[in-house]
Amino acid sequence: MKVKKRDGKLEAADLAQIQARITALSSDLCVDASLVAQKTIASLIDGILTSELDGIAAKVCMELYVSSTDYERLATRLIVSNLHKENCRSFSENVEILFSADGVTPDFVEIVRKNAEILDDIAWKARDTDYNLTFFGLTTLISNKYLLRVNENVCELPCQMYLRVAIAICQPSIAFILQVFGALSRQEFSFGTPTLFNAGTHHSQFASCFLMQLQDDSVDGIYETLWQAAKISKHAGGIGLHMHNLRGKDAFIKSTGCKAQGLMPVLRVFNESSRLVHQSGKRPGSIAIYLSIDHVDVVDFIEMRKNSGDEDARCRELFSGLWVCDKFMQAVQDNAPWFLFSPDTAPFLNDVYGAAYDSLFDKYVEEKRYVKQISARDVWLKLIRAQVETGTPYMLYKDAVNRHSNQSNIGVVKSSNLCTEIVEVSGPSDIAVCNLASLCLSKMVKDAEIDFERIDVTVRLMVRSLDQIIDRTFYPLKKAEHSNKKTRPLGIGVQGLQTLFYQLRVPFDSPKARDLNKRIFGQIYYSAWDESADLAATFGPYPAFHDSPLASGILHCDTFETTLPDLDWDTLRAKVKLGVRHSMLTCIMPTASTSQICGNTESIEPMASNLYVRRTLAGEFVCLNQFLIRDLEARQLWSERMKLKLIAAEGSVQNIVEIPDDVKALYKTCYDLSQKVLMDLAADRQPFIDQSQSLNLFLEDPKVDNVSAMLLYGWKKGLKTGLYYLKTRPKAAAAKFVVPPRDTKGAPTPDVCSRDATCEACSA
Repeated sequence: MKVKKRDGKLEAADLAQIQARITALSSDLCVDASLVAQKTIASLIDGILTSELDGIAAKVCMELYVSSTDYERLATRLIVSNLHKENCRSFSENVEILFSADGVTPDFVEIVRKNAEILDDIAWKARDTDYNLTFFGLTTLISNKYLLRVNENVCELPCQMYLRVAIAICQPSIAFILQVFGALSRQEFSFGTPTLFNAGTHHSQFASCFLMQLQDDSVDGIYETLWQAAKISKHAGGIGLHMHNLRGKDAFIKSTGCKAQGLMPVLRVFNESSRLVHQSGKRPGSIAIYLSIDHVDVVDFIEMRKNSGDEDARCRELFSGLWVCDKFMQAVQDNAPWFLFSPDTAPFLNDVYGAAYDSLFDKYVEEKRYVKQISARDVWLKLIRAQVETGTPYMLYKDAVNRHSNQSNIGVVKSSNLCTEIVEVSGPSDIAVCNLASLCLSKMVKDAEIDFERIDVTVRLMVRSLDQIIDRTFYPLKKAEHSNKKTRPLGIGVQGLQTLFYQLRVPFDSPKARDLNKRIFGQIYYSAWDESADLAATFGPYPAFHDSPLASGILHCDTFETTLPDLDWDTLRAKVKLGVRHSMLTCIMPTASTSQICGNTESIEPMASNLYVRRTLAGEFVCLNQFLIRDLEARQLWSERMKLKLIAAEGSVQNIVEIPDDVKALYKTCYDLSQKVLMDLAADRQPFIDQSQSLNLFLEDPKVDNVSAMLLYGWKKGLKTGLYYLKTRPKAAAAKFVVPPRDTKGAPTPDVCSRDATCEACSA
């Protein structure tokens, strides 16, 4: 059998040579190099490129991954080593190639040319950091096109991608570039996906989130909004769009003497547009529509993503979010009637909240301006059934959002974004924007303790770099630029909270986890605002600072009844009162892609399963919780038999007799945990999250009663976001696992863990 070398020559495949390479890369690992080599040779076809051998060997390693987690490390080394062989050019040489292919901007390449020697040196020294990636992190960077390409060929290494991002954000200061690059390459934090995609390119749009409203209840307003959404989506922005001001079905149109068609036909137009306009050509367009719970078309809206029913009333490419007031929640509790309005005859309900909303609502009811009277619990049941079936609609509580808003001086917040964590004022002249980054909590550990000093240093760096993004990003629309520079909001979140708890050996539902959760987010919040105040002392406060709660020295955490961590809050209040650079700083976003790149669990979530199947372009691979496997190996409990038991238990260890109780406590999955634990943690950190949180909830067997109880509990705890997705397992899974199915070779085949489609727009 022949293989084709990189120079085009054919030569006989050499098993000894392949085995020698694998052995050299695995000398410190517990793997069988000869077995990997034999399986690799068996998979070859005549004339295969030698550059493809490492990919085949890596796939073999991942097939052996369940027998030893070291095979995953070997797979990573094979792919990285091959990338380094394929790309042995200097950073500046790669930039010139990208520039000749029109892949980067003249301004970017000029900075690189001026500083080529130092940039080439730091990029070359950082090449070994590529080996710190996980196999799935590496394949995400390659297959999802984070690494820039020329003629579909990858033209940068992971470390070079991080340097590209640092240069694009931090130029012209070389010291600042090196500081940010060091933190990124060590994976201490990550920017949002659009920033990693677009930095240095001609589409240098860095923001993840855009919040906008339907411009006007007219044909011109609808299609102007559609055009704006398409422009944002084209440049990789995720969109949250509220349509509270669209008149309801059968409302009278004075100009034509006809009746309006209502919400759903309008949404169908946006639905098809999101299919047409992709985000930078790399991901489908994503739009979340928000509607007030008092809108006359709310029932149709609740059901728009259901799997059955009239197709003309379905918009499955859109995401749905309910903007829910306290008055409705109280009506559900009291089993009271609820009234639905059309905004053309009952205006301004969405311009007010709290007591002002209650008063206006009651006035309209008394004047009989409502279109429909319905039981509040009927609406509640319909939305819960929709959530059980589709995971949506999202639920956000408008009164909690506005009661605690740092932007209360400029208007009422009327919606969130695509992933329910951004809550900023948007309107006809303001398209709200947010730039995201996530702190990698797994890297904030020193000597088996949380390194709060490292958190402080890293968060301050995140604030300074995100502040630069506001001024350097490309804005698809002037309204977005106007809004972003007026309020300068940031979104600093986290990834790897569960990973951190594994490292510290702290069960997710333990009192210690609850205490650490509060201390961690208190520190992030404190450091971020202190740094924002320092920046304001140099560059001035954000333009809309005057008359804001912050200008009175009122911190977001001061609007809650809570005990603050032991930090100097009085000094912080005094600094903030003098001026801050940003109106908002913290949020909890999903980190679907970037947590995979950095090898962390997602955001603030517990593990969904200790064993699951992950799909990549290279194939499907069984994945294991490496922390659990190492614990079982240390206790001599890991074996083929234990693996089969874990498969049969759908990745849960709770009912496996041989596993000790302390291990069971540490490795509870999100389906093993009481959802009250997740909501308590969210409520405890809420005072330190001045935006909101993408809060998923998980139920093995959702029923109306338990979903209802969860949502009411979250509302009473004062959460801003009551629900992002409701995630469930397939009902057939338990029966399917009683006897593990077998593939054609007789090996047990694990089920794929049920996962709702997750938006990547906010992945930071």
